[in-house]
Parts: sequence; C-alpha cells; structure tokens
Amino acid sequence: RETFSNFTASTEAQVKGLSTQGGNVGRKMKSLESQLEKQQKDLSEDHSSLLLHVKQFVSDLRSLSCQMAALQGNGSERACCPVNWVEHERSCYWFSRSGKAWADADNYCRLEDAHLVVVTSWEEQKFVQHHIGPVNTWMGLHDQNGPWKWVDGTDYETGFK
Repeated sequence: RETFSNFTASTEAQVKGLSTQGGNVGRKMKSLESQLEKQQKDLSEDHSSLLLHVKQFVSDLRSLSCQMAALQGNGSERACCPVNWVEHERSCYWFSRSGKAWADADNYCRLEDAHLVVVTSWEEQKFVQHHIGPVNTWMGLHDQNGPWKWVDGTDYETGFK
C-alpha cells in the first residue's frame, strides 16, 4: 500500500508539473502568436507606406522630367502640369483655398482652361480627399438644369459615385 501511495503521489506531482508546463507553453504560444500578428500588421503598414512613397517618387520624377523638357523649350505640347499644380494619373489638379462661390470657382477654372474636379474613380476620390483634408471645397457637380451633372457633361447617374 505504501508503494502504491508513493506511486500515486509521484504520479500526481508529475501530472501537476506537466499541467503547469502545458499552461506555460500555452501562454507563451499565445504571446508569440500575438507578437507575430503585430509584426505582420506592422510589416503590411510599412509595405503600404513604401508603395505610396515609390508612387510619389515616380510622380515627382515625371513632373521634374516634364519641367526639364519645358525649360529646354522642346515642348510644343503641354508635357506637364503648370507650376503649383499636382499631377495624378496624367491629370493636373490645383487645390485652391480661396473660398470662392461655386459659380466663381467654376468660372475661374474655365479661365485657366480647366474645370472643377470630376471624380471618375475611387482612387481619384482618395487622391482629392488626401489633398483637401478637412477643408470644404467645390467639385464639378451641379444640378443647374435639372438632374445632377458633372461640369464636363458626364451624367452623374451613370458615372462613378
């Protein structure tokens, strides 16, 4: 009986030790999983940030190349955006902070041989929102003659929303 009692006590101690070790391993595993998830998230954010920087560098390079061509005088056609305008996807944008009324802003754009922005994609909308921030600004959308239309004539109902 004493041998059996010692065996039982020894086995119980081993089970308790293994249970403690198992708990420690489980906690360590959860900690490592959490660290891995955080590192994956950080890496994904870094990757996205790098892609944005590369895209901006390409845009800046294109803009500088256009400006250089214009300075060299061989630009019979408009090779780049005017000074202080921003190029995006081969279009030029100027972000005004003047606070003009819609009609005045529309007229000013026409005088510059341009028009208020006509958003045609989610990418373009994000680009515009990034540049205007929390400031209220006009878009080229109006309902002067009935249904909503973009200033370039595009029908709002069939276009990007």
